[in-house]
Amino acid sequence: MALSNTTQLEAVNTMLSVIGEAPVAAVSPAPTQDVTIALNVLEEIQREVQTRGWSWNTAYDVELTPDGAKNITPPAGAVRFDNNYKTQVKTAKYSVRGGLLYDLTNKTDEFDDPITLTIITMLDWDDMTEAARRYIMIRAARVFQDRMSGSPNHHSFNFRDEAAAYAELMEAELEDCDYTIYDHPDTFDAINRSRPSNSVPGY
Repeated sequence: MALSNTTQLEAVNTMLSVIGEAPVAAVSPAPTQDVTIALNVLEEIQREVQTRGWSWNTAYDVELTPDGAKNITPPAGAVRFDNNYKTQVKTAKYSVRGGLLYDLTNKTDEFDDPITLTIITMLDWDDMTEAARRYIMIRAARVFQDRMSGSPNHHSFNFRDEAAAYAELMEAELEDCDYTIYDHPDTFDAINRSRPSNSVPGY
């Protein structure tokens, strides 16, 4: 049988296994209280990890257009925003207030023109990469085990698994993105700044 990506059911069953509980055939509706708790922990860790921002849940150069009231409604699931430092003011900061995009720099939720942002979005389980699913599953299993039984021996074992899964996630991220130092905004600004008019020729 061909292997497939880790499912949410498999993640929950892995979490149940760390406290010695038998696997379940489905998670909806949750058949036991332990499954309900496991699902809550899994979603909690999923949000925690995705909020950091990764290549697979980050959209670049997203243009948002104000409506007739000059307001912008962020895309569903958007949790973090950053201005496009190549084309806009680097110090601009944005958040969400009352369901609308809020300009923290100018203290307003009204926009006269479209803006282009980098947006980090929460994805459903099936939309995440396998490396992300595995790390979230193992981290959630450790947190779940700590809360349900608190065994220090199990914690040590699961923490090593979590560290290994995180290393795999970071390796996959680096391979997918081919990051260099030139991708950082500060480096970009430094190598693209204009030479001062009073600079010494040849230097």
